Amino acid sequence: MTILTQQDSTQITVIPNSNHGHDGIHTFTIPGRMGHIRLKNSSRYYEIRQDKPGYYSNTSTAAASNFNGWKLADIGIPLTCDFILLTYPGDNNNSQSNANSTYSSIAPFLVVYGSLGWFDIFFGSWSRFNSSYTLPAMDKIPVLKKSDSTKKVYVKDVSINIPKDSMVECYYWSQETYQKNQVLRKNNIEESFHIKHTVFRDSLNDYLEKYNYIDTTKGFFSFAYKNTCYLRCNVDGITISTIGNNTVFKVRSDWKLFGVTGENEIYKATVTGSSSIENFYVSEFTVRNLITIALTQSLTNFLNSDTVSRCLSSRSDKLKALNDWNVLSFSDSGKVTSLQEAVKAVVTVKVPGGHGSGCIISSDGYLVTNYHVISDDTNDEVKVITSDGDSLKAKYVRSNSSYDLALFKLEKPGHYKFFSPNLSPEINVGTEVYAIGTPTDIELGQTLTRGIISSKRKVGDRTLIQTDVSINPGNSGGGLVNSKGELQGIVNASLIRFGVQGIGFAIPAHYIEDALKVKFIQNP
Repeated sequence: MTILTQQDSTQITVIPNSNHGHDGIHTFTIPGRMGHIRLKNSSRYYEIRQDKPGYYSNTSTAAASNFNGWKLADIGIPLTCDFILLTYPGDNNNSQSNANSTYSSIAPFLVVYGSLGWFDIFFGSWSRFNSSYTLPAMDKIPVLKKSDSTKKVYVKDVSINIPKDSMVECYYWSQETYQKNQVLRKNNIEESFHIKHTVFRDSLNDYLEKYNYIDTTKGFFSFAYKNTCYLRCNVDGITISTIGNNTVFKVRSDWKLFGVTGENEIYKATVTGSSSIENFYVSEFTVRNLITIALTQSLTNFLNSDTVSRCLSSRSDKLKALNDWNVLSFSDSGKVTSLQEAVKAVVTVKVPGGHGSGCIISSDGYLVTNYHVISDDTNDEVKVITSDGDSLKAKYVRSNSSYDLALFKLEKPGHYKFFSPNLSPEINVGTEVYAIGTPTDIELGQTLTRGIISSKRKVGDRTLIQTDVSINPGNSGGGLVNSKGELQGIVNASLIRFGVQGIGFAIPAHYIEDALKVKFIQNP
């Protein structure tokens, strides 16, 4: 049989059916796209596996499905022998003595060959293999493509919600019928499956770490500064195809890309991934491994799509070059001087799908919040709720994702309570500080918690304030102040989401000037 492949230099492994085959496993390499091997008709089918570095292994089934014309000889030979034996004249005349003598000498052979011919009809194969067999194209193993500008990404959740009849078992006679979708038998599982959280999330995040989508060196600090997006996956269909001894799992899943603000969906797509195994044996480990491989393939295809690549590498039109910004000058005349006044200088910033906090830094209503609170998907305008419960609009001014800071201005004219930032780069460990912001439930309003500056953390060429002050997710963008109400930093994250409690971080207030190109004029 001639084997034709779609890729050059593939390794071919031919495995006979263990029930009928009497020859061993053959492995050879095809230097080009065509090779030859002899398949014995004594086997019903052979598994043909092709391997090549950088490609998924592909297993096909070659079945002896063509009519074997040579079997007609098994009928023709015994019929001929029996015809001669039955029709040869039994005359003893002298004229036929020589013929009788010849007949007598060949008659035993006719009996033997005729009997063996009839006997062989029941043991020989009536089918034969094709003279040539074209193997399907191998799928190249996708490699995640990531540039330096690509945002960090992690998988937040993988759920399974398979409706009734959406898990299907299909059986095919051969690889050819599988490619033509000629199903021999099909079973729909009349049962639904619903699992809210699965173990596949950890495996997929390990895969993302391999390609630097998750920062393994800075860990949490990468989340704080790199504007990390996250993914949700929902598996809603599984097709299990059996082709000879080969089993193929096809997993259909919905992937959704979210910004860091919360539940604000950026993009979604339905992607199918597959995996295969020979001599499939049902076990929890095997099934989990097959689904993991299929989900990894679909995740790679999702992230490599043009739309997602643009989403992860695009920079907001609002983020202008720092050199193009005009310097904004703020005076500290009228700044807050106590904790009671400091609470009034912190507001709640509402964005689609979530909320954060913000710090007013000027009497005319300029306020600072975290960039990850607004992200790229926020409109030019956000809703702000003051400590008194007033709902106001704030217009976007500028932002700097590298520092995780953004600047807005309240549109309603007024004289607002505001902070004067501590512009000293010194971070005094042990200083008593207070965090002011809106916790998880927006109805709780502004909350004041107390702690100390417990350490300072170097992240690249910058420093973060580490504190043991109780910080909730809604506190992001809020103020970290001292007992005099002076702004020490902008709260930007807590390690509680990483399974650690009691550790929070803030961006030192003196970075506001460099990050947003503003100038604080401090009066004597």
